[in-house]
Amino acid sequence: MVLIFAKVVLSALLLLLHSFPQNVRAQSLLSLQQGAGNENHGSAIVGLTNKNQPSYVAANQEGKIRKSNMDFPQMTFNRQLLQDNDGSTLTWDHAVTFQQTDGRSHSLSADGTFLAASDSRSSNNGFVRNGSVRFFRKEQGSCGGSSWNEWTNLALFGNSTGDDFGYDVSLSKDGDRVAIGATGSGSVGSVAVYELINGAWALMGVIQGEAEDSMFGYSVSLSKDGSRVAIGDRYRDAFAGNARVYEWDGSSFLKVGDDMNGEFSEDQAGADLALSEDGLIVVIGDRRFVRVFEWSGGSWTKRGLNFDGSSGGYSLEVSVAISGDGNIVAFGLYSRVQVFEWKDFEWIQVGQTLKVDDEDVVYGQSVSLSSSGSILAVGSRGNDASLPVKIYTLADGIWVDQGGNNGSSGSNGSRVSISSDGFTLAVGDWRSDSVSIHNLNVSSQVELASPCATIGTQKL
Repeated sequence: MVLIFAKVVLSALLLLLHSFPQNVRAQSLLSLQQGAGNENHGSAIVGLTNKNQPSYVAANQEGKIRKSNMDFPQMTFNRQLLQDNDGSTLTWDHAVTFQQTDGRSHSLSADGTFLAASDSRSSNNGFVRNGSVRFFRKEQGSCGGSSWNEWTNLALFGNSTGDDFGYDVSLSKDGDRVAIGATGSGSVGSVAVYELINGAWALMGVIQGEAEDSMFGYSVSLSKDGSRVAIGDRYRDAFAGNARVYEWDGSSFLKVGDDMNGEFSEDQAGADLALSEDGLIVVIGDRRFVRVFEWSGGSWTKRGLNFDGSSGGYSLEVSVAISGDGNIVAFGLYSRVQVFEWKDFEWIQVGQTLKVDDEDVVYGQSVSLSSSGSILAVGSRGNDASLPVKIYTLADGIWVDQGGNNGSSGSNGSRVSISSDGFTLAVGDWRSDSVSIHNLNVSSQVELASPCATIGTQKL
């Protein structure tokens, strides 16, 4: 009788929810997730009898949702939880820490399940400081649970002593292409791009620098599909620096447009950069300015004015990030972090300026944005042994602190990468030579049934 009553109530709720807009349905679902005790997954019920239908909800007798596909992804209402929560109940769970990396450079795939992490100072295969890049994948178990494992057969290495292969690394969104900077290669630097074919990396091409000791490949960024790559040449032309973009034409990488040069000597343009998903917008950081360029009419055109947070002088560090569509940029400059949106042909600041009142902390040493630009990760460097990486979400025009991870050393957050949905975070720590993975824990709000649990006579 209880089961019949629960089915009737849940079916009625589903009909009601489908009459609401998607965001309202998400909020309404949250109210169904209240419940307590040790629920038996086998007692879960389905409001709609066939879980393969476009919309269904599985819930136990207490009404707690165990699984749902409604007509929006599971992560969509998880994200609603993140954006509506004041941060008091959200935690980031440490998943794994990888050694054999220098903590300086790594890259996550869009879904947060594939990681490239480098150690440009490592010595391998009889060479000294030739550098390496290793790859790790999150793999699901047959009955729930997951684990991160290194795919040792995918490891890549520099070809010569002093290559510094892996000085920077960037994955395409699906993880099937990777660009790797080798700033010491041939004394002029190079960037190699690989494609994953039949479980092995195939070299697509190598882009060579032109000037000795200019650190070509200091920063690299791939477009979503990996067809375009932006490359920073930090010390080029009397340390003014520059950035270039190359495009794959089916057989080689060809330069797209002119160089985007630093405006003054010592600017060191290309110290960091990031491409939009379509590869048509690039944000370039140097020690004084952050600039955005758009590919338009066959040339790179500056979008708006320079971002300059200083009253003169140079910043110790600069970091940049860009949203998927290229209309939101974040940067750390002069130990401050700011976010701007391109609107009505000008850059408008989004939220407040983020900073800390500690002159020993380089706040914003690294920044990373979710694809939508609404979730921001900020890493720092300083003397504090437990510097946290901070996660912010935008709510009513204010960046709200949603917690983060605590560092193991004062360099924690020397590099941060966040997945496109904002739910997986990679944190590099060069002092401990490690990269750690952290997952947002929303289990207190959303509890999913085991894939091996049954719903009536059906397995989830």
